Amino acid sequence: MPFQVSPGVNVSEIDLTTVIPAVSTTEGAIAMHAKWGPVDQRVLIGSEDQLATTYGTPNSNTASDFFTAASFLSYGNKLYVNRVVRSSNVGTLSTDSVAARNAQTNSANGKNTIIKNEDHYDDNYASGITGVGLWVAKYPGALGNTLRVSACRTSNAFSSTANGTLSFTNNSVTVTASNSAYAATLVAGDILIAGPDRYEVKVASTSGVTITLANKYIGNTVATQSLVQRRWEFASYFDRAPGTSGAAAREGSSNDEMHIVVADEDGRITGTANTVLERFSSISKAADAKNEDGSTNYYVNVINAIHTIHIVISVCLRVEVHE
Repeated sequence: MPFQVSPGVNVSEIDLTTVIPAVSTTEGAIAMHAKWGPVDQRVLIGSEDQLATTYGTPNSNTASDFFTAASFLSYGNKLYVNRVVRSSNVGTLSTDSVAARNAQTNSANGKNTIIKNEDHYDDNYASGITGVGLWVAKYPGALGNTLRVSACRTSNAFSSTANGTLSFTNNSVTVTASNSAYAATLVAGDILIAGPDRYEVKVASTSGVTITLANKYIGNTVATQSLVQRRWEFASYFDRAPGTSGAAAREGSSNDEMHIVVADEDGRITGTANTVLERFSSISKAADAKNEDGSTNYYVNVINAIHTIHIVISVCLRVEVHE
């Protein structure tokens, strides 16, 4: 670079395109009530959309806290949020309560179990609570009561042909079986396919050999059918039945796969009842199961990594396990 031996003006051109400017931002923090999300855990939120995704959209009980946080995020992008709940409400259906479908009928829930966040789950509930159930909502809140879990663990549970004779009557809401095998084969939620026009009906409930249908037959009377196909309620969401994974086959094992669906039964999350929120195809029952890319395929690890539920023997959601 040249230098001057006498006073004068020196013009220099400097490329500043590679310089990252320092932009100041103000950090904020809030302890807030919310209908979803981790409890007693500081979470960095950068936008209003992320706030709603993590903690749920506001309702009449959470609006003041939510919009205070959203107002800050309209001017900044660094807000630490800590969700709080009232422990006195745990086990009820209030906004701050633990989310469990059977909380009012299952005496084991008198323990007022609450899972605050993933660390709390790992430290206290990963090994289960005896006699309570298989699934629990990921976070506290009445929103979890809308969740329903259905697991299909065998190819026969995926679809099969029922043994015996069913007599269908036009516009009837009941189907009476002549063979008690139907009581063991059919599960509430299953789809029955019968008749020359392949009528499809959903089983609402079963009691002995009398099956109550969720919807009526419309059209021609369907007389006695000796073979009636049935399939898992969510079979259409998967391209095949669960079977044997490549990893299990290499180890000489078989039938380790299962399908799992998490549905919005009451429509509180999506606005439409029974909308499928999450589905998991061909996840494995084997604790050491791996995918081809080396990632875990063990169903416990896969389920615990998602947004809606934990696998834990704790407060029950309605569980439908099809054998």
